[in-house]
Amino acid sequence: MKKFVLACGVGAMMLATASCCGDSCTIESNSYKNFDDSVSAYYGCIQGKALAELLKDEPEVFQQRFDKDSFFKGLRQVLLADTADYAYMSGISIGMNYNREMQQFKDGVNFNRALIAEELEKAFNADTLLNVNNVKYKLDSLFNVVIERATKKHMEDLNNSPEAIQNRQTGRAFIDKRVAEDSTVVVTSSGLAYKKVRDGNGQKPEPINSVKIAYKGSLIDGTVFDQLLPENDKKFPISGFVAGFTEGLLLMDKGSSYVFYIPGDLAYGVDGLKQAGIGPNETLVFEVELLDIYE
Repeated sequence: MKKFVLACGVGAMMLATASCCGDSCTIESNSYKNFDDSVSAYYGCIQGKALAELLKDEPEVFQQRFDKDSFFKGLRQVLLADTADYAYMSGISIGMNYNREMQQFKDGVNFNRALIAEELEKAFNADTLLNVNNVKYKLDSLFNVVIERATKKHMEDLNNSPEAIQNRQTGRAFIDKRVAEDSTVVVTSSGLAYKKVRDGNGQKPEPINSVKIAYKGSLIDGTVFDQLLPENDKKFPISGFVAGFTEGLLLMDKGSSYVFYIPGDLAYGVDGLKQAGIGPNETLVFEVELLDIYE
């Protein structure tokens, strides 16, 4: 959706698209009375083809909801407006910017657009200056609530997506099976499951420490997404890991080896980590060696 919306706001797109879209236009230059009409026809054709291609690249759900008649109604309203009326065109441009800004916060507040227009006009035409700092302070306070609501709604939507629900259920079943099959697997109150593979020397790290570790991280289907060999010389602050990994490290002795089974909510949560191939709420498995502890 972002590509298409951004393209709709770019007026100089002709130069960028002429080379790839020009051949697909079926306009004969001699079918128009004058030079201006020919240029206009080609410009419209190229822009139309470019937008059509961008729309094809959008998700199917966006294409299904996209009303072409409504799109052209809005497009024609702007294209056929009196462009010589600078104030009118400025109002359209600024109003569109306000619309885009409000769209970003739609999950946090149901804007009364008529009231916005009314108060905007009153403030614009006021003879005396408003106490802008006071108004801005109040708006900032209100927007803290707006952002909190929008964030909560966004997280709820992510958490209730089919992929997130499936990953959460699959991960829970995976850990339950490990616990049932292996009595040495322990589950903490947070939901982290771990298995001690090798004992260390008794020294445990503190939350303020840094550590040297080796590990292999994988998905529950065995796909390895990250690995750090024992020969590495890196130091990591314990507080810098995902919650489940940090909790597991604090249980380990120096020199010990554990396996962590980390539920999605103690790993990368509903956001996942796309670049590593980790989906929302995905359970992770880490084979970890605690090699050294630093103050």
